[in-house]
Amino acid sequence: MKRLFIYGLILTMLALCLAGCSRNGSDFSYVSDDTVWENGQEPSETATSKPTKKAKKEKNTTVSQAPEANEDETVRKNDDVTIVEGPQDGSARTTIETQFYSVSVPKGWEGIYTYELDYQPQGGYFLAFYELKDHQSFGGGTVMTIGLYPEGEDFSYLPDYKQYGTLTTPDGSYSIVILYPTDFQYTTENASVYEKMTDQIPEVLDSIKASDGSTIRKA
Repeated sequence: MKRLFIYGLILTMLALCLAGCSRNGSDFSYVSDDTVWENGQEPSETATSKPTKKAKKEKNTTVSQAPEANEDETVRKNDDVTIVEGPQDGSARTTIETQFYSVSVPKGWEGIYTYELDYQPQGGYFLAFYELKDHQSFGGGTVMTIGLYPEGEDFSYLPDYKQYGTLTTPDGSYSIVILYPTDFQYTTENASVYEKMTDQIPEVLDSIKASDGSTIRKA
């Protein structure tokens, strides 16, 4: 009799345990990613969504302000020079403004010339003018180069040059030297164009003006 009582007690306890586990199991909910949420409540969409990637920050680019153009003029500016182009009807010349001086291009040069600026911190500052076609075809076409040499630097070794004057700036003084090519620079096809440009070199040189705060004293 006593043994039957013990068996009954054990069965009763097992039944109670199973009932408890069944109730506790209803308090959990499982999701496919093996994450367990309490009380069967899934978090809201805001809570479960992954943080969005921050928008890519664009570089803060600063555009240099070019001088204000007059009517019908076009102004283009890069890191080295400002180009002020006259009206397309050819009534005004194009001006190239460097950090040291400005120089104007004859009206007849439009469409037949190009230029290159070369700055050498230890050796000078050079603005070269070229006849366009021959410069593009074989690297020739050099008409002349306006060179700035730190005052006191020797340039007498140059094969063909003319000292134009002295440029005085807030940062120092420079000798203005005009360099001329000594080798063959043009083809027969472009000879007349090249010769026209070389004939107008004095006009280009007469247009050189010092930048604000600087002065030019001609030789």
